Amino acid sequence: MSESDRASDMAAHVPAPREIDEAAARRHDARTAEVLRALHRAKRTITELAAPASSRSLETLGWELRSLREWLSKTSPIVEEATCRLAATAAVFERAVLVPSEKLDSFQRSHDGAVRELREAVHALKRQAEALAAWRAWWARQTVAFCLIIAALLGTGIGLAWKAHLIAKSTHAVLAQILENQERAQAAKASRGR
Repeated sequence: MSESDRASDMAAHVPAPREIDEAAARRHDARTAEVLRALHRAKRTITELAAPASSRSLETLGWELRSLREWLSKTSPIVEEATCRLAATAAVFERAVLVPSEKLDSFQRSHDGAVRELREAVHALKRQAEALAAWRAWWARQTVAFCLIIAALLGTGIGLAWKAHLIAKSTHAVLAQILENQERAQAAKASRGR
């Protein structure tokens, strides 16, 4: 298929230009109107290129295609090199992001472990404090009970000693009276016997 056949096929598929200016005039948006005008100009340009005016335009088109091929062949190594550099940069960037993220994950795991251990230590310390408080309360109750028992025994002992003292005193007084009465009785017998 020759280039003129391709151009005629391309011209057959391009739609006829519409009146864009009227459509743009109906639109309120200035940007939309400008885009529609640009599309209209582009369609006119394609239509003009599609219809071969002369063999000279085909030669120009061929020369432009060859120039385009040469330019693409020259720029493709640059594009490949840029692609390789971009891939290398992406790999470096990935490593640069990956290492800190792994360190951050490791730090997060160690932080979570430390928090868990600290929580367990706090719970153990709380249990020990509760046990110590219970033991202290038990010892306080035992000490109070012991002191009350000692005080009761001591009070009872003092009461008994005081009562024994009073009994001994009264007994001593009774015995002294008895002795005195016996001495009087003996003195009275002795005075009668004379």
